[in-house]
Amino acid sequence: MAMSKRMLTDAGVTLETLEETPMRVTQFLLALATRPLARRLLERRGYDKREHQRGWRLLEKAGTYESDEAITDLEVRDAIAEADRWDEPGIRFIRAAFTRHPDARAAVLKGIEPVAGPAAVLNVAKLLERLDALEKTKEGQAALATLAERGIDAAERGRMAALVKIAKRGTEPQPVDESAESKQQSYVQTLLELRDWYTEWAEVARINITRRDYLIALGLAERRSPGGGGGGGGGGGGGADDNDVVVDPAPFHPDPNDPGTT
Repeated sequence: MAMSKRMLTDAGVTLETLEETPMRVTQFLLALATRPLARRLLERRGYDKREHQRGWRLLEKAGTYESDEAITDLEVRDAIAEADRWDEPGIRFIRAAFTRHPDARAAVLKGIEPVAGPAAVLNVAKLLERLDALEKTKEGQAALATLAERGIDAAERGRMAALVKIAKRGTEPQPVDESAESKQQSYVQTLLELRDWYTEWAEVARINITRRDYLIALGLAERRSPGGGGGGGGGGGGGADDNDVVVDPAPFHPDPNDPGTT
């Protein structure tokens, strides 16, 4: 089963939270690439060229995942509604167009009457199937040519066939796509590795880098808006700019989507 964004992974965080990691890692890596002093401070703690490349490699790997687009309930409802709208005028068009082709009219419309609601999907599916069968005979092809002149051509039939497929897919259980599932598991694993890499080096950076402008560039601090500060009282800036505040990045906070956190 495909994992929803809010489902907990084995690491106890949601996929939604994990997917914020690549953006943070990108900012971190680019800041180190443009601030040699910050890079040097981390190099003293083991952040060598190999670690820098590993961060980029994990980031690129996470960026190659493409999920299969699932058909949503809204798309299914729209497809059913369109089949319902098309059903009655479609039957009338076919009946009129096939006046000159009585055998084709009898073959296509036998036992079919307009219906309302989801049952129209079955009507449209049956009509399309019978129209496709006309392609096999010369007379049938002539009937289809007349129908195309009235507006129900191959493109329109193809459009309705696609909508019928969507509508049916909404009512039938889908086979499990194990390749897609294993792709997602691999993607989640890559995000977890990327998160672990980021967690380690972000913490090392917070310990070893004291310049607030560097921490802000790395995504490990944020700038307060002017005048939004913390009320009088003295204590302690240690020489820091009053408009800057060091904050932990979100991955170190409890995930608000996880059960049991507030």
